[in-house]
Amino acid sequence: MDTDKSMAKIKHEAAGLQETMTAIRRDLHRRPELGLREYRTTTKIREQLASMTTQAEILDLDLKTGVVAQLPGTEGKKTVALRADIDALAITETNSHSFASLNPGVMHACGHDGHTAMLLGAAAILDKIRPRHHVRFLFQPAEEGPASGARLLLEHDALKDVDVIFGAHLNATSDFGLVGYCDGPVMAGGLVIELDIIGQGGHAAYPDECANPLLAAAAIISGLAQVKDRLHASIPCTIVPTAIQCGKSENRIPDRVKLEIRSKFLSADAEPILRQELSHLFEHASATHHARCETTFIPKLPVTVNDPEVGAIVRQAAQVLNLPLTKIVPSMGSDDFAYYAQKIPAYYMTFGIRKGDQFPIAHNPDFDFDESILPIAAAQLATCAILY
Repeated sequence: MDTDKSMAKIKHEAAGLQETMTAIRRDLHRRPELGLREYRTTTKIREQLASMTTQAEILDLDLKTGVVAQLPGTEGKKTVALRADIDALAITETNSHSFASLNPGVMHACGHDGHTAMLLGAAAILDKIRPRHHVRFLFQPAEEGPASGARLLLEHDALKDVDVIFGAHLNATSDFGLVGYCDGPVMAGGLVIELDIIGQGGHAAYPDECANPLLAAAAIISGLAQVKDRLHASIPCTIVPTAIQCGKSENRIPDRVKLEIRSKFLSADAEPILRQELSHLFEHASATHHARCETTFIPKLPVTVNDPEVGAIVRQAAQVLNLPLTKIVPSMGSDDFAYYAQKIPAYYMTFGIRKGDQFPIAHNPDFDFDESILPIAAAQLATCAILY
């Protein structure tokens, strides 16, 4: 393969798709859909794959939303997967541009409309270039929220016979045009802790005759920072109280308090250590205030770990395309791409979209981005598939 000629063709094809990808992104942005409800989005992806490619075949995986398609390679010895998430968020948009959301209370505030457009662009490029390996395109539903479209696709064998997978995210914390990489842990795993702190309520005038669960809850909340500080040097983590509920009664100490805590961490080894350390805190605080604590630990998404050998391909792709690289800091945000990375070698890169100091980050009602990033991202994704 003449690399220089191939890369020149990729960049040419990507540049020629600017208008098409922009139109796709804006169409999806106008009609955002929440996870597992992406019916119109799914139809549009199918239509665009049919119009933008001649060889890609949609696989029949019995999915209600989302699309998995495959482009045959010229040799077909291996299969490379490229993934984009397609769902929106329950956020009311404040932007006033011509393609602002028409669905009340729903918005593409995390760039998934862009992710979908750039993967369709990559599919169109690869349809022209025809790589050696098969390329599978995963347009995944339900990345946001608890449902996890990644687990759903895995249950439907979307990664069957796939050797490697690449994912990407538009990154509002990185300057425009930078291709971000980070070998090893790149996004955090999570843990939700639900506490039911049970004391003995009574008249607020006689606190000595009560076991006030609010005092135990306060001691637990105060102690979280100490646990985090003690662990953070060896286990980067966050431990944050997110909800407290005890009801309200006139002049009365409650019988029980419900407390929710969320923790994020960048090491797969962190969870059992966090469970142990937090359990000691809960037991001590409850005993001190003569209450008892019923604890439920709920694992959330695992840590996303980037394979260093696959990362070398990501960096090589950017270099041959003359795209600037930046090493990104691992994020305490999470993504269900982690489930793919548990199964096969995987890499999650980013594309910088920040312009200026006040640029809105994802999950904000004024989130937006310059669509000239789309051909850059499409070219990078296509080149990763070709170079693998």
